Amino acid sequence: MRAVGLRGVDLRATWPLVTLVALIPLWWALGLGVMIFMILAVPMAYRLILTRGVRIPPGFAIWVVFLIWNTVALANLRLNPAGTVTNDFTNRIPSAALRMLEYAAVTIMLLYAGNLSRKVMPQVALVRLLGLGFVWSVLGGLLGLAAPHFQFTSPFERLLPTTVRTNQFVQSLVHPSAAQLHDILGFTSPRPAAPWGYTNTWGYVIALTGVWFVLGCLLSRRLRSRVMAVALPLVAVAPIVYSLNRGLWLALGLIACYLAVRLALMGRVWLLATIGAALVAVSLVIALSPLQAYVTGRLDNPKSNSIRAFSVNGAIRITEQSPFLGYGSTRTALGSDQSITVGRSVGCPKCGNVPLGSNGQMWLLMVSSGFGGLILYFAFFCYLIVRYWRDTTPIGLAGVLVLVLSVFFSFVYNAMVAPLAFTMLSVALLWRNERPGGPAVTLPPTRGRRTPVQPRPVRPAVPAAPVPREALGGA
Repeated sequence: MRAVGLRGVDLRATWPLVTLVALIPLWWALGLGVMIFMILAVPMAYRLILTRGVRIPPGFAIWVVFLIWNTVALANLRLNPAGTVTNDFTNRIPSAALRMLEYAAVTIMLLYAGNLSRKVMPQVALVRLLGLGFVWSVLGGLLGLAAPHFQFTSPFERLLPTTVRTNQFVQSLVHPSAAQLHDILGFTSPRPAAPWGYTNTWGYVIALTGVWFVLGCLLSRRLRSRVMAVALPLVAVAPIVYSLNRGLWLALGLIACYLAVRLALMGRVWLLATIGAALVAVSLVIALSPLQAYVTGRLDNPKSNSIRAFSVNGAIRITEQSPFLGYGSTRTALGSDQSITVGRSVGCPKCGNVPLGSNGQMWLLMVSSGFGGLILYFAFFCYLIVRYWRDTTPIGLAGVLVLVLSVFFSFVYNAMVAPLAFTMLSVALLWRNERPGGPAVTLPPTRGRRTPVQPRPVRPAVPAAPVPREALGGA
């Protein structure tokens, strides 16, 4: 555990969570990159069942109502709204069932991680565990640039019947590939995707986990860790630029603005100066390298704008036909952004017929669970942002930033399942931070400076009951 910075972790109580994140490359290679979240949620749920006095996080009632709402919305799987491809509802069951299992898995992860005592999973260890997601994303991004055509048939994929594994949706789940190849700049270029399957998911995860990676390094007193807090993000600049991921680029700007405002209000001038220096360094790296051509080329070629606009308009249009519950799952649009007659065919398998609700969590929620599900989802995360905004400890600042990023990304990328899992684990960190005993994590003092006075921790809304010995980890 020391090798990955997880000192003090009791694997007897935490192994499902630790192996989930620490062995991400292995799950990707086995073809279980998505399924592993549901698989390892089973032992987590088992430990929760055996635990007496399980705590629940703030705002959890909102999330439970959201889950119930999505379950009820499955009753509309049979509906075929105008402007969509007519299909039998049985063909929609697999994707809808998978999404419900993913929601259940991330809910279990939230409760499991939040109920682990600090004795078996210290706060710093959980921060560094989430930071491992950034390490794997950067390594996967470098693989995508070095070997963009690298792909192989996974062991799990070989076990599936031919009719199943050749399905395009199933392929995206079980077939490992280093990058997605797209013609956006006038030529085919690799867009890093490993180990998350899609470039957009890769960008979503690297932003969320990058916050925890940098914090985990800064919490260490070792010079090597402080150097890594700067070095690895600089290495990540190349795959981030080559990803042509405009949503990710905007998110990085949002991170800088958030930190600038919060740190300025706290009077942390030295941290502001550090962020400014990092921004200058990144700007120089991009301006003085071939990366600049990719940035300007992507901004000059907004090819996906028309498709995204078509999908968003279609999602709004069909949701107006069932605004209360939605349709239980996505729907396939007739035609394309060019014409209703330009659809998918044998000669053009990638033409038209885009799934409405596939280009952002917001639009997915709107189509699958109506405006009701959409409001409940955002209400949960916005409530947490407001609740923990007063927590100005390092974990409080980072956790709220992750929640802000998740709300932002919801407009452009889907959160299922890895991004939502990392978001829920971030919620667990914030929740654990307000437990009795107060925040136990502070930044080490800078040489020659006095240790800044830490603000008082956020008081819990309800006094937490003592955890019995049978609780997770035996705490």
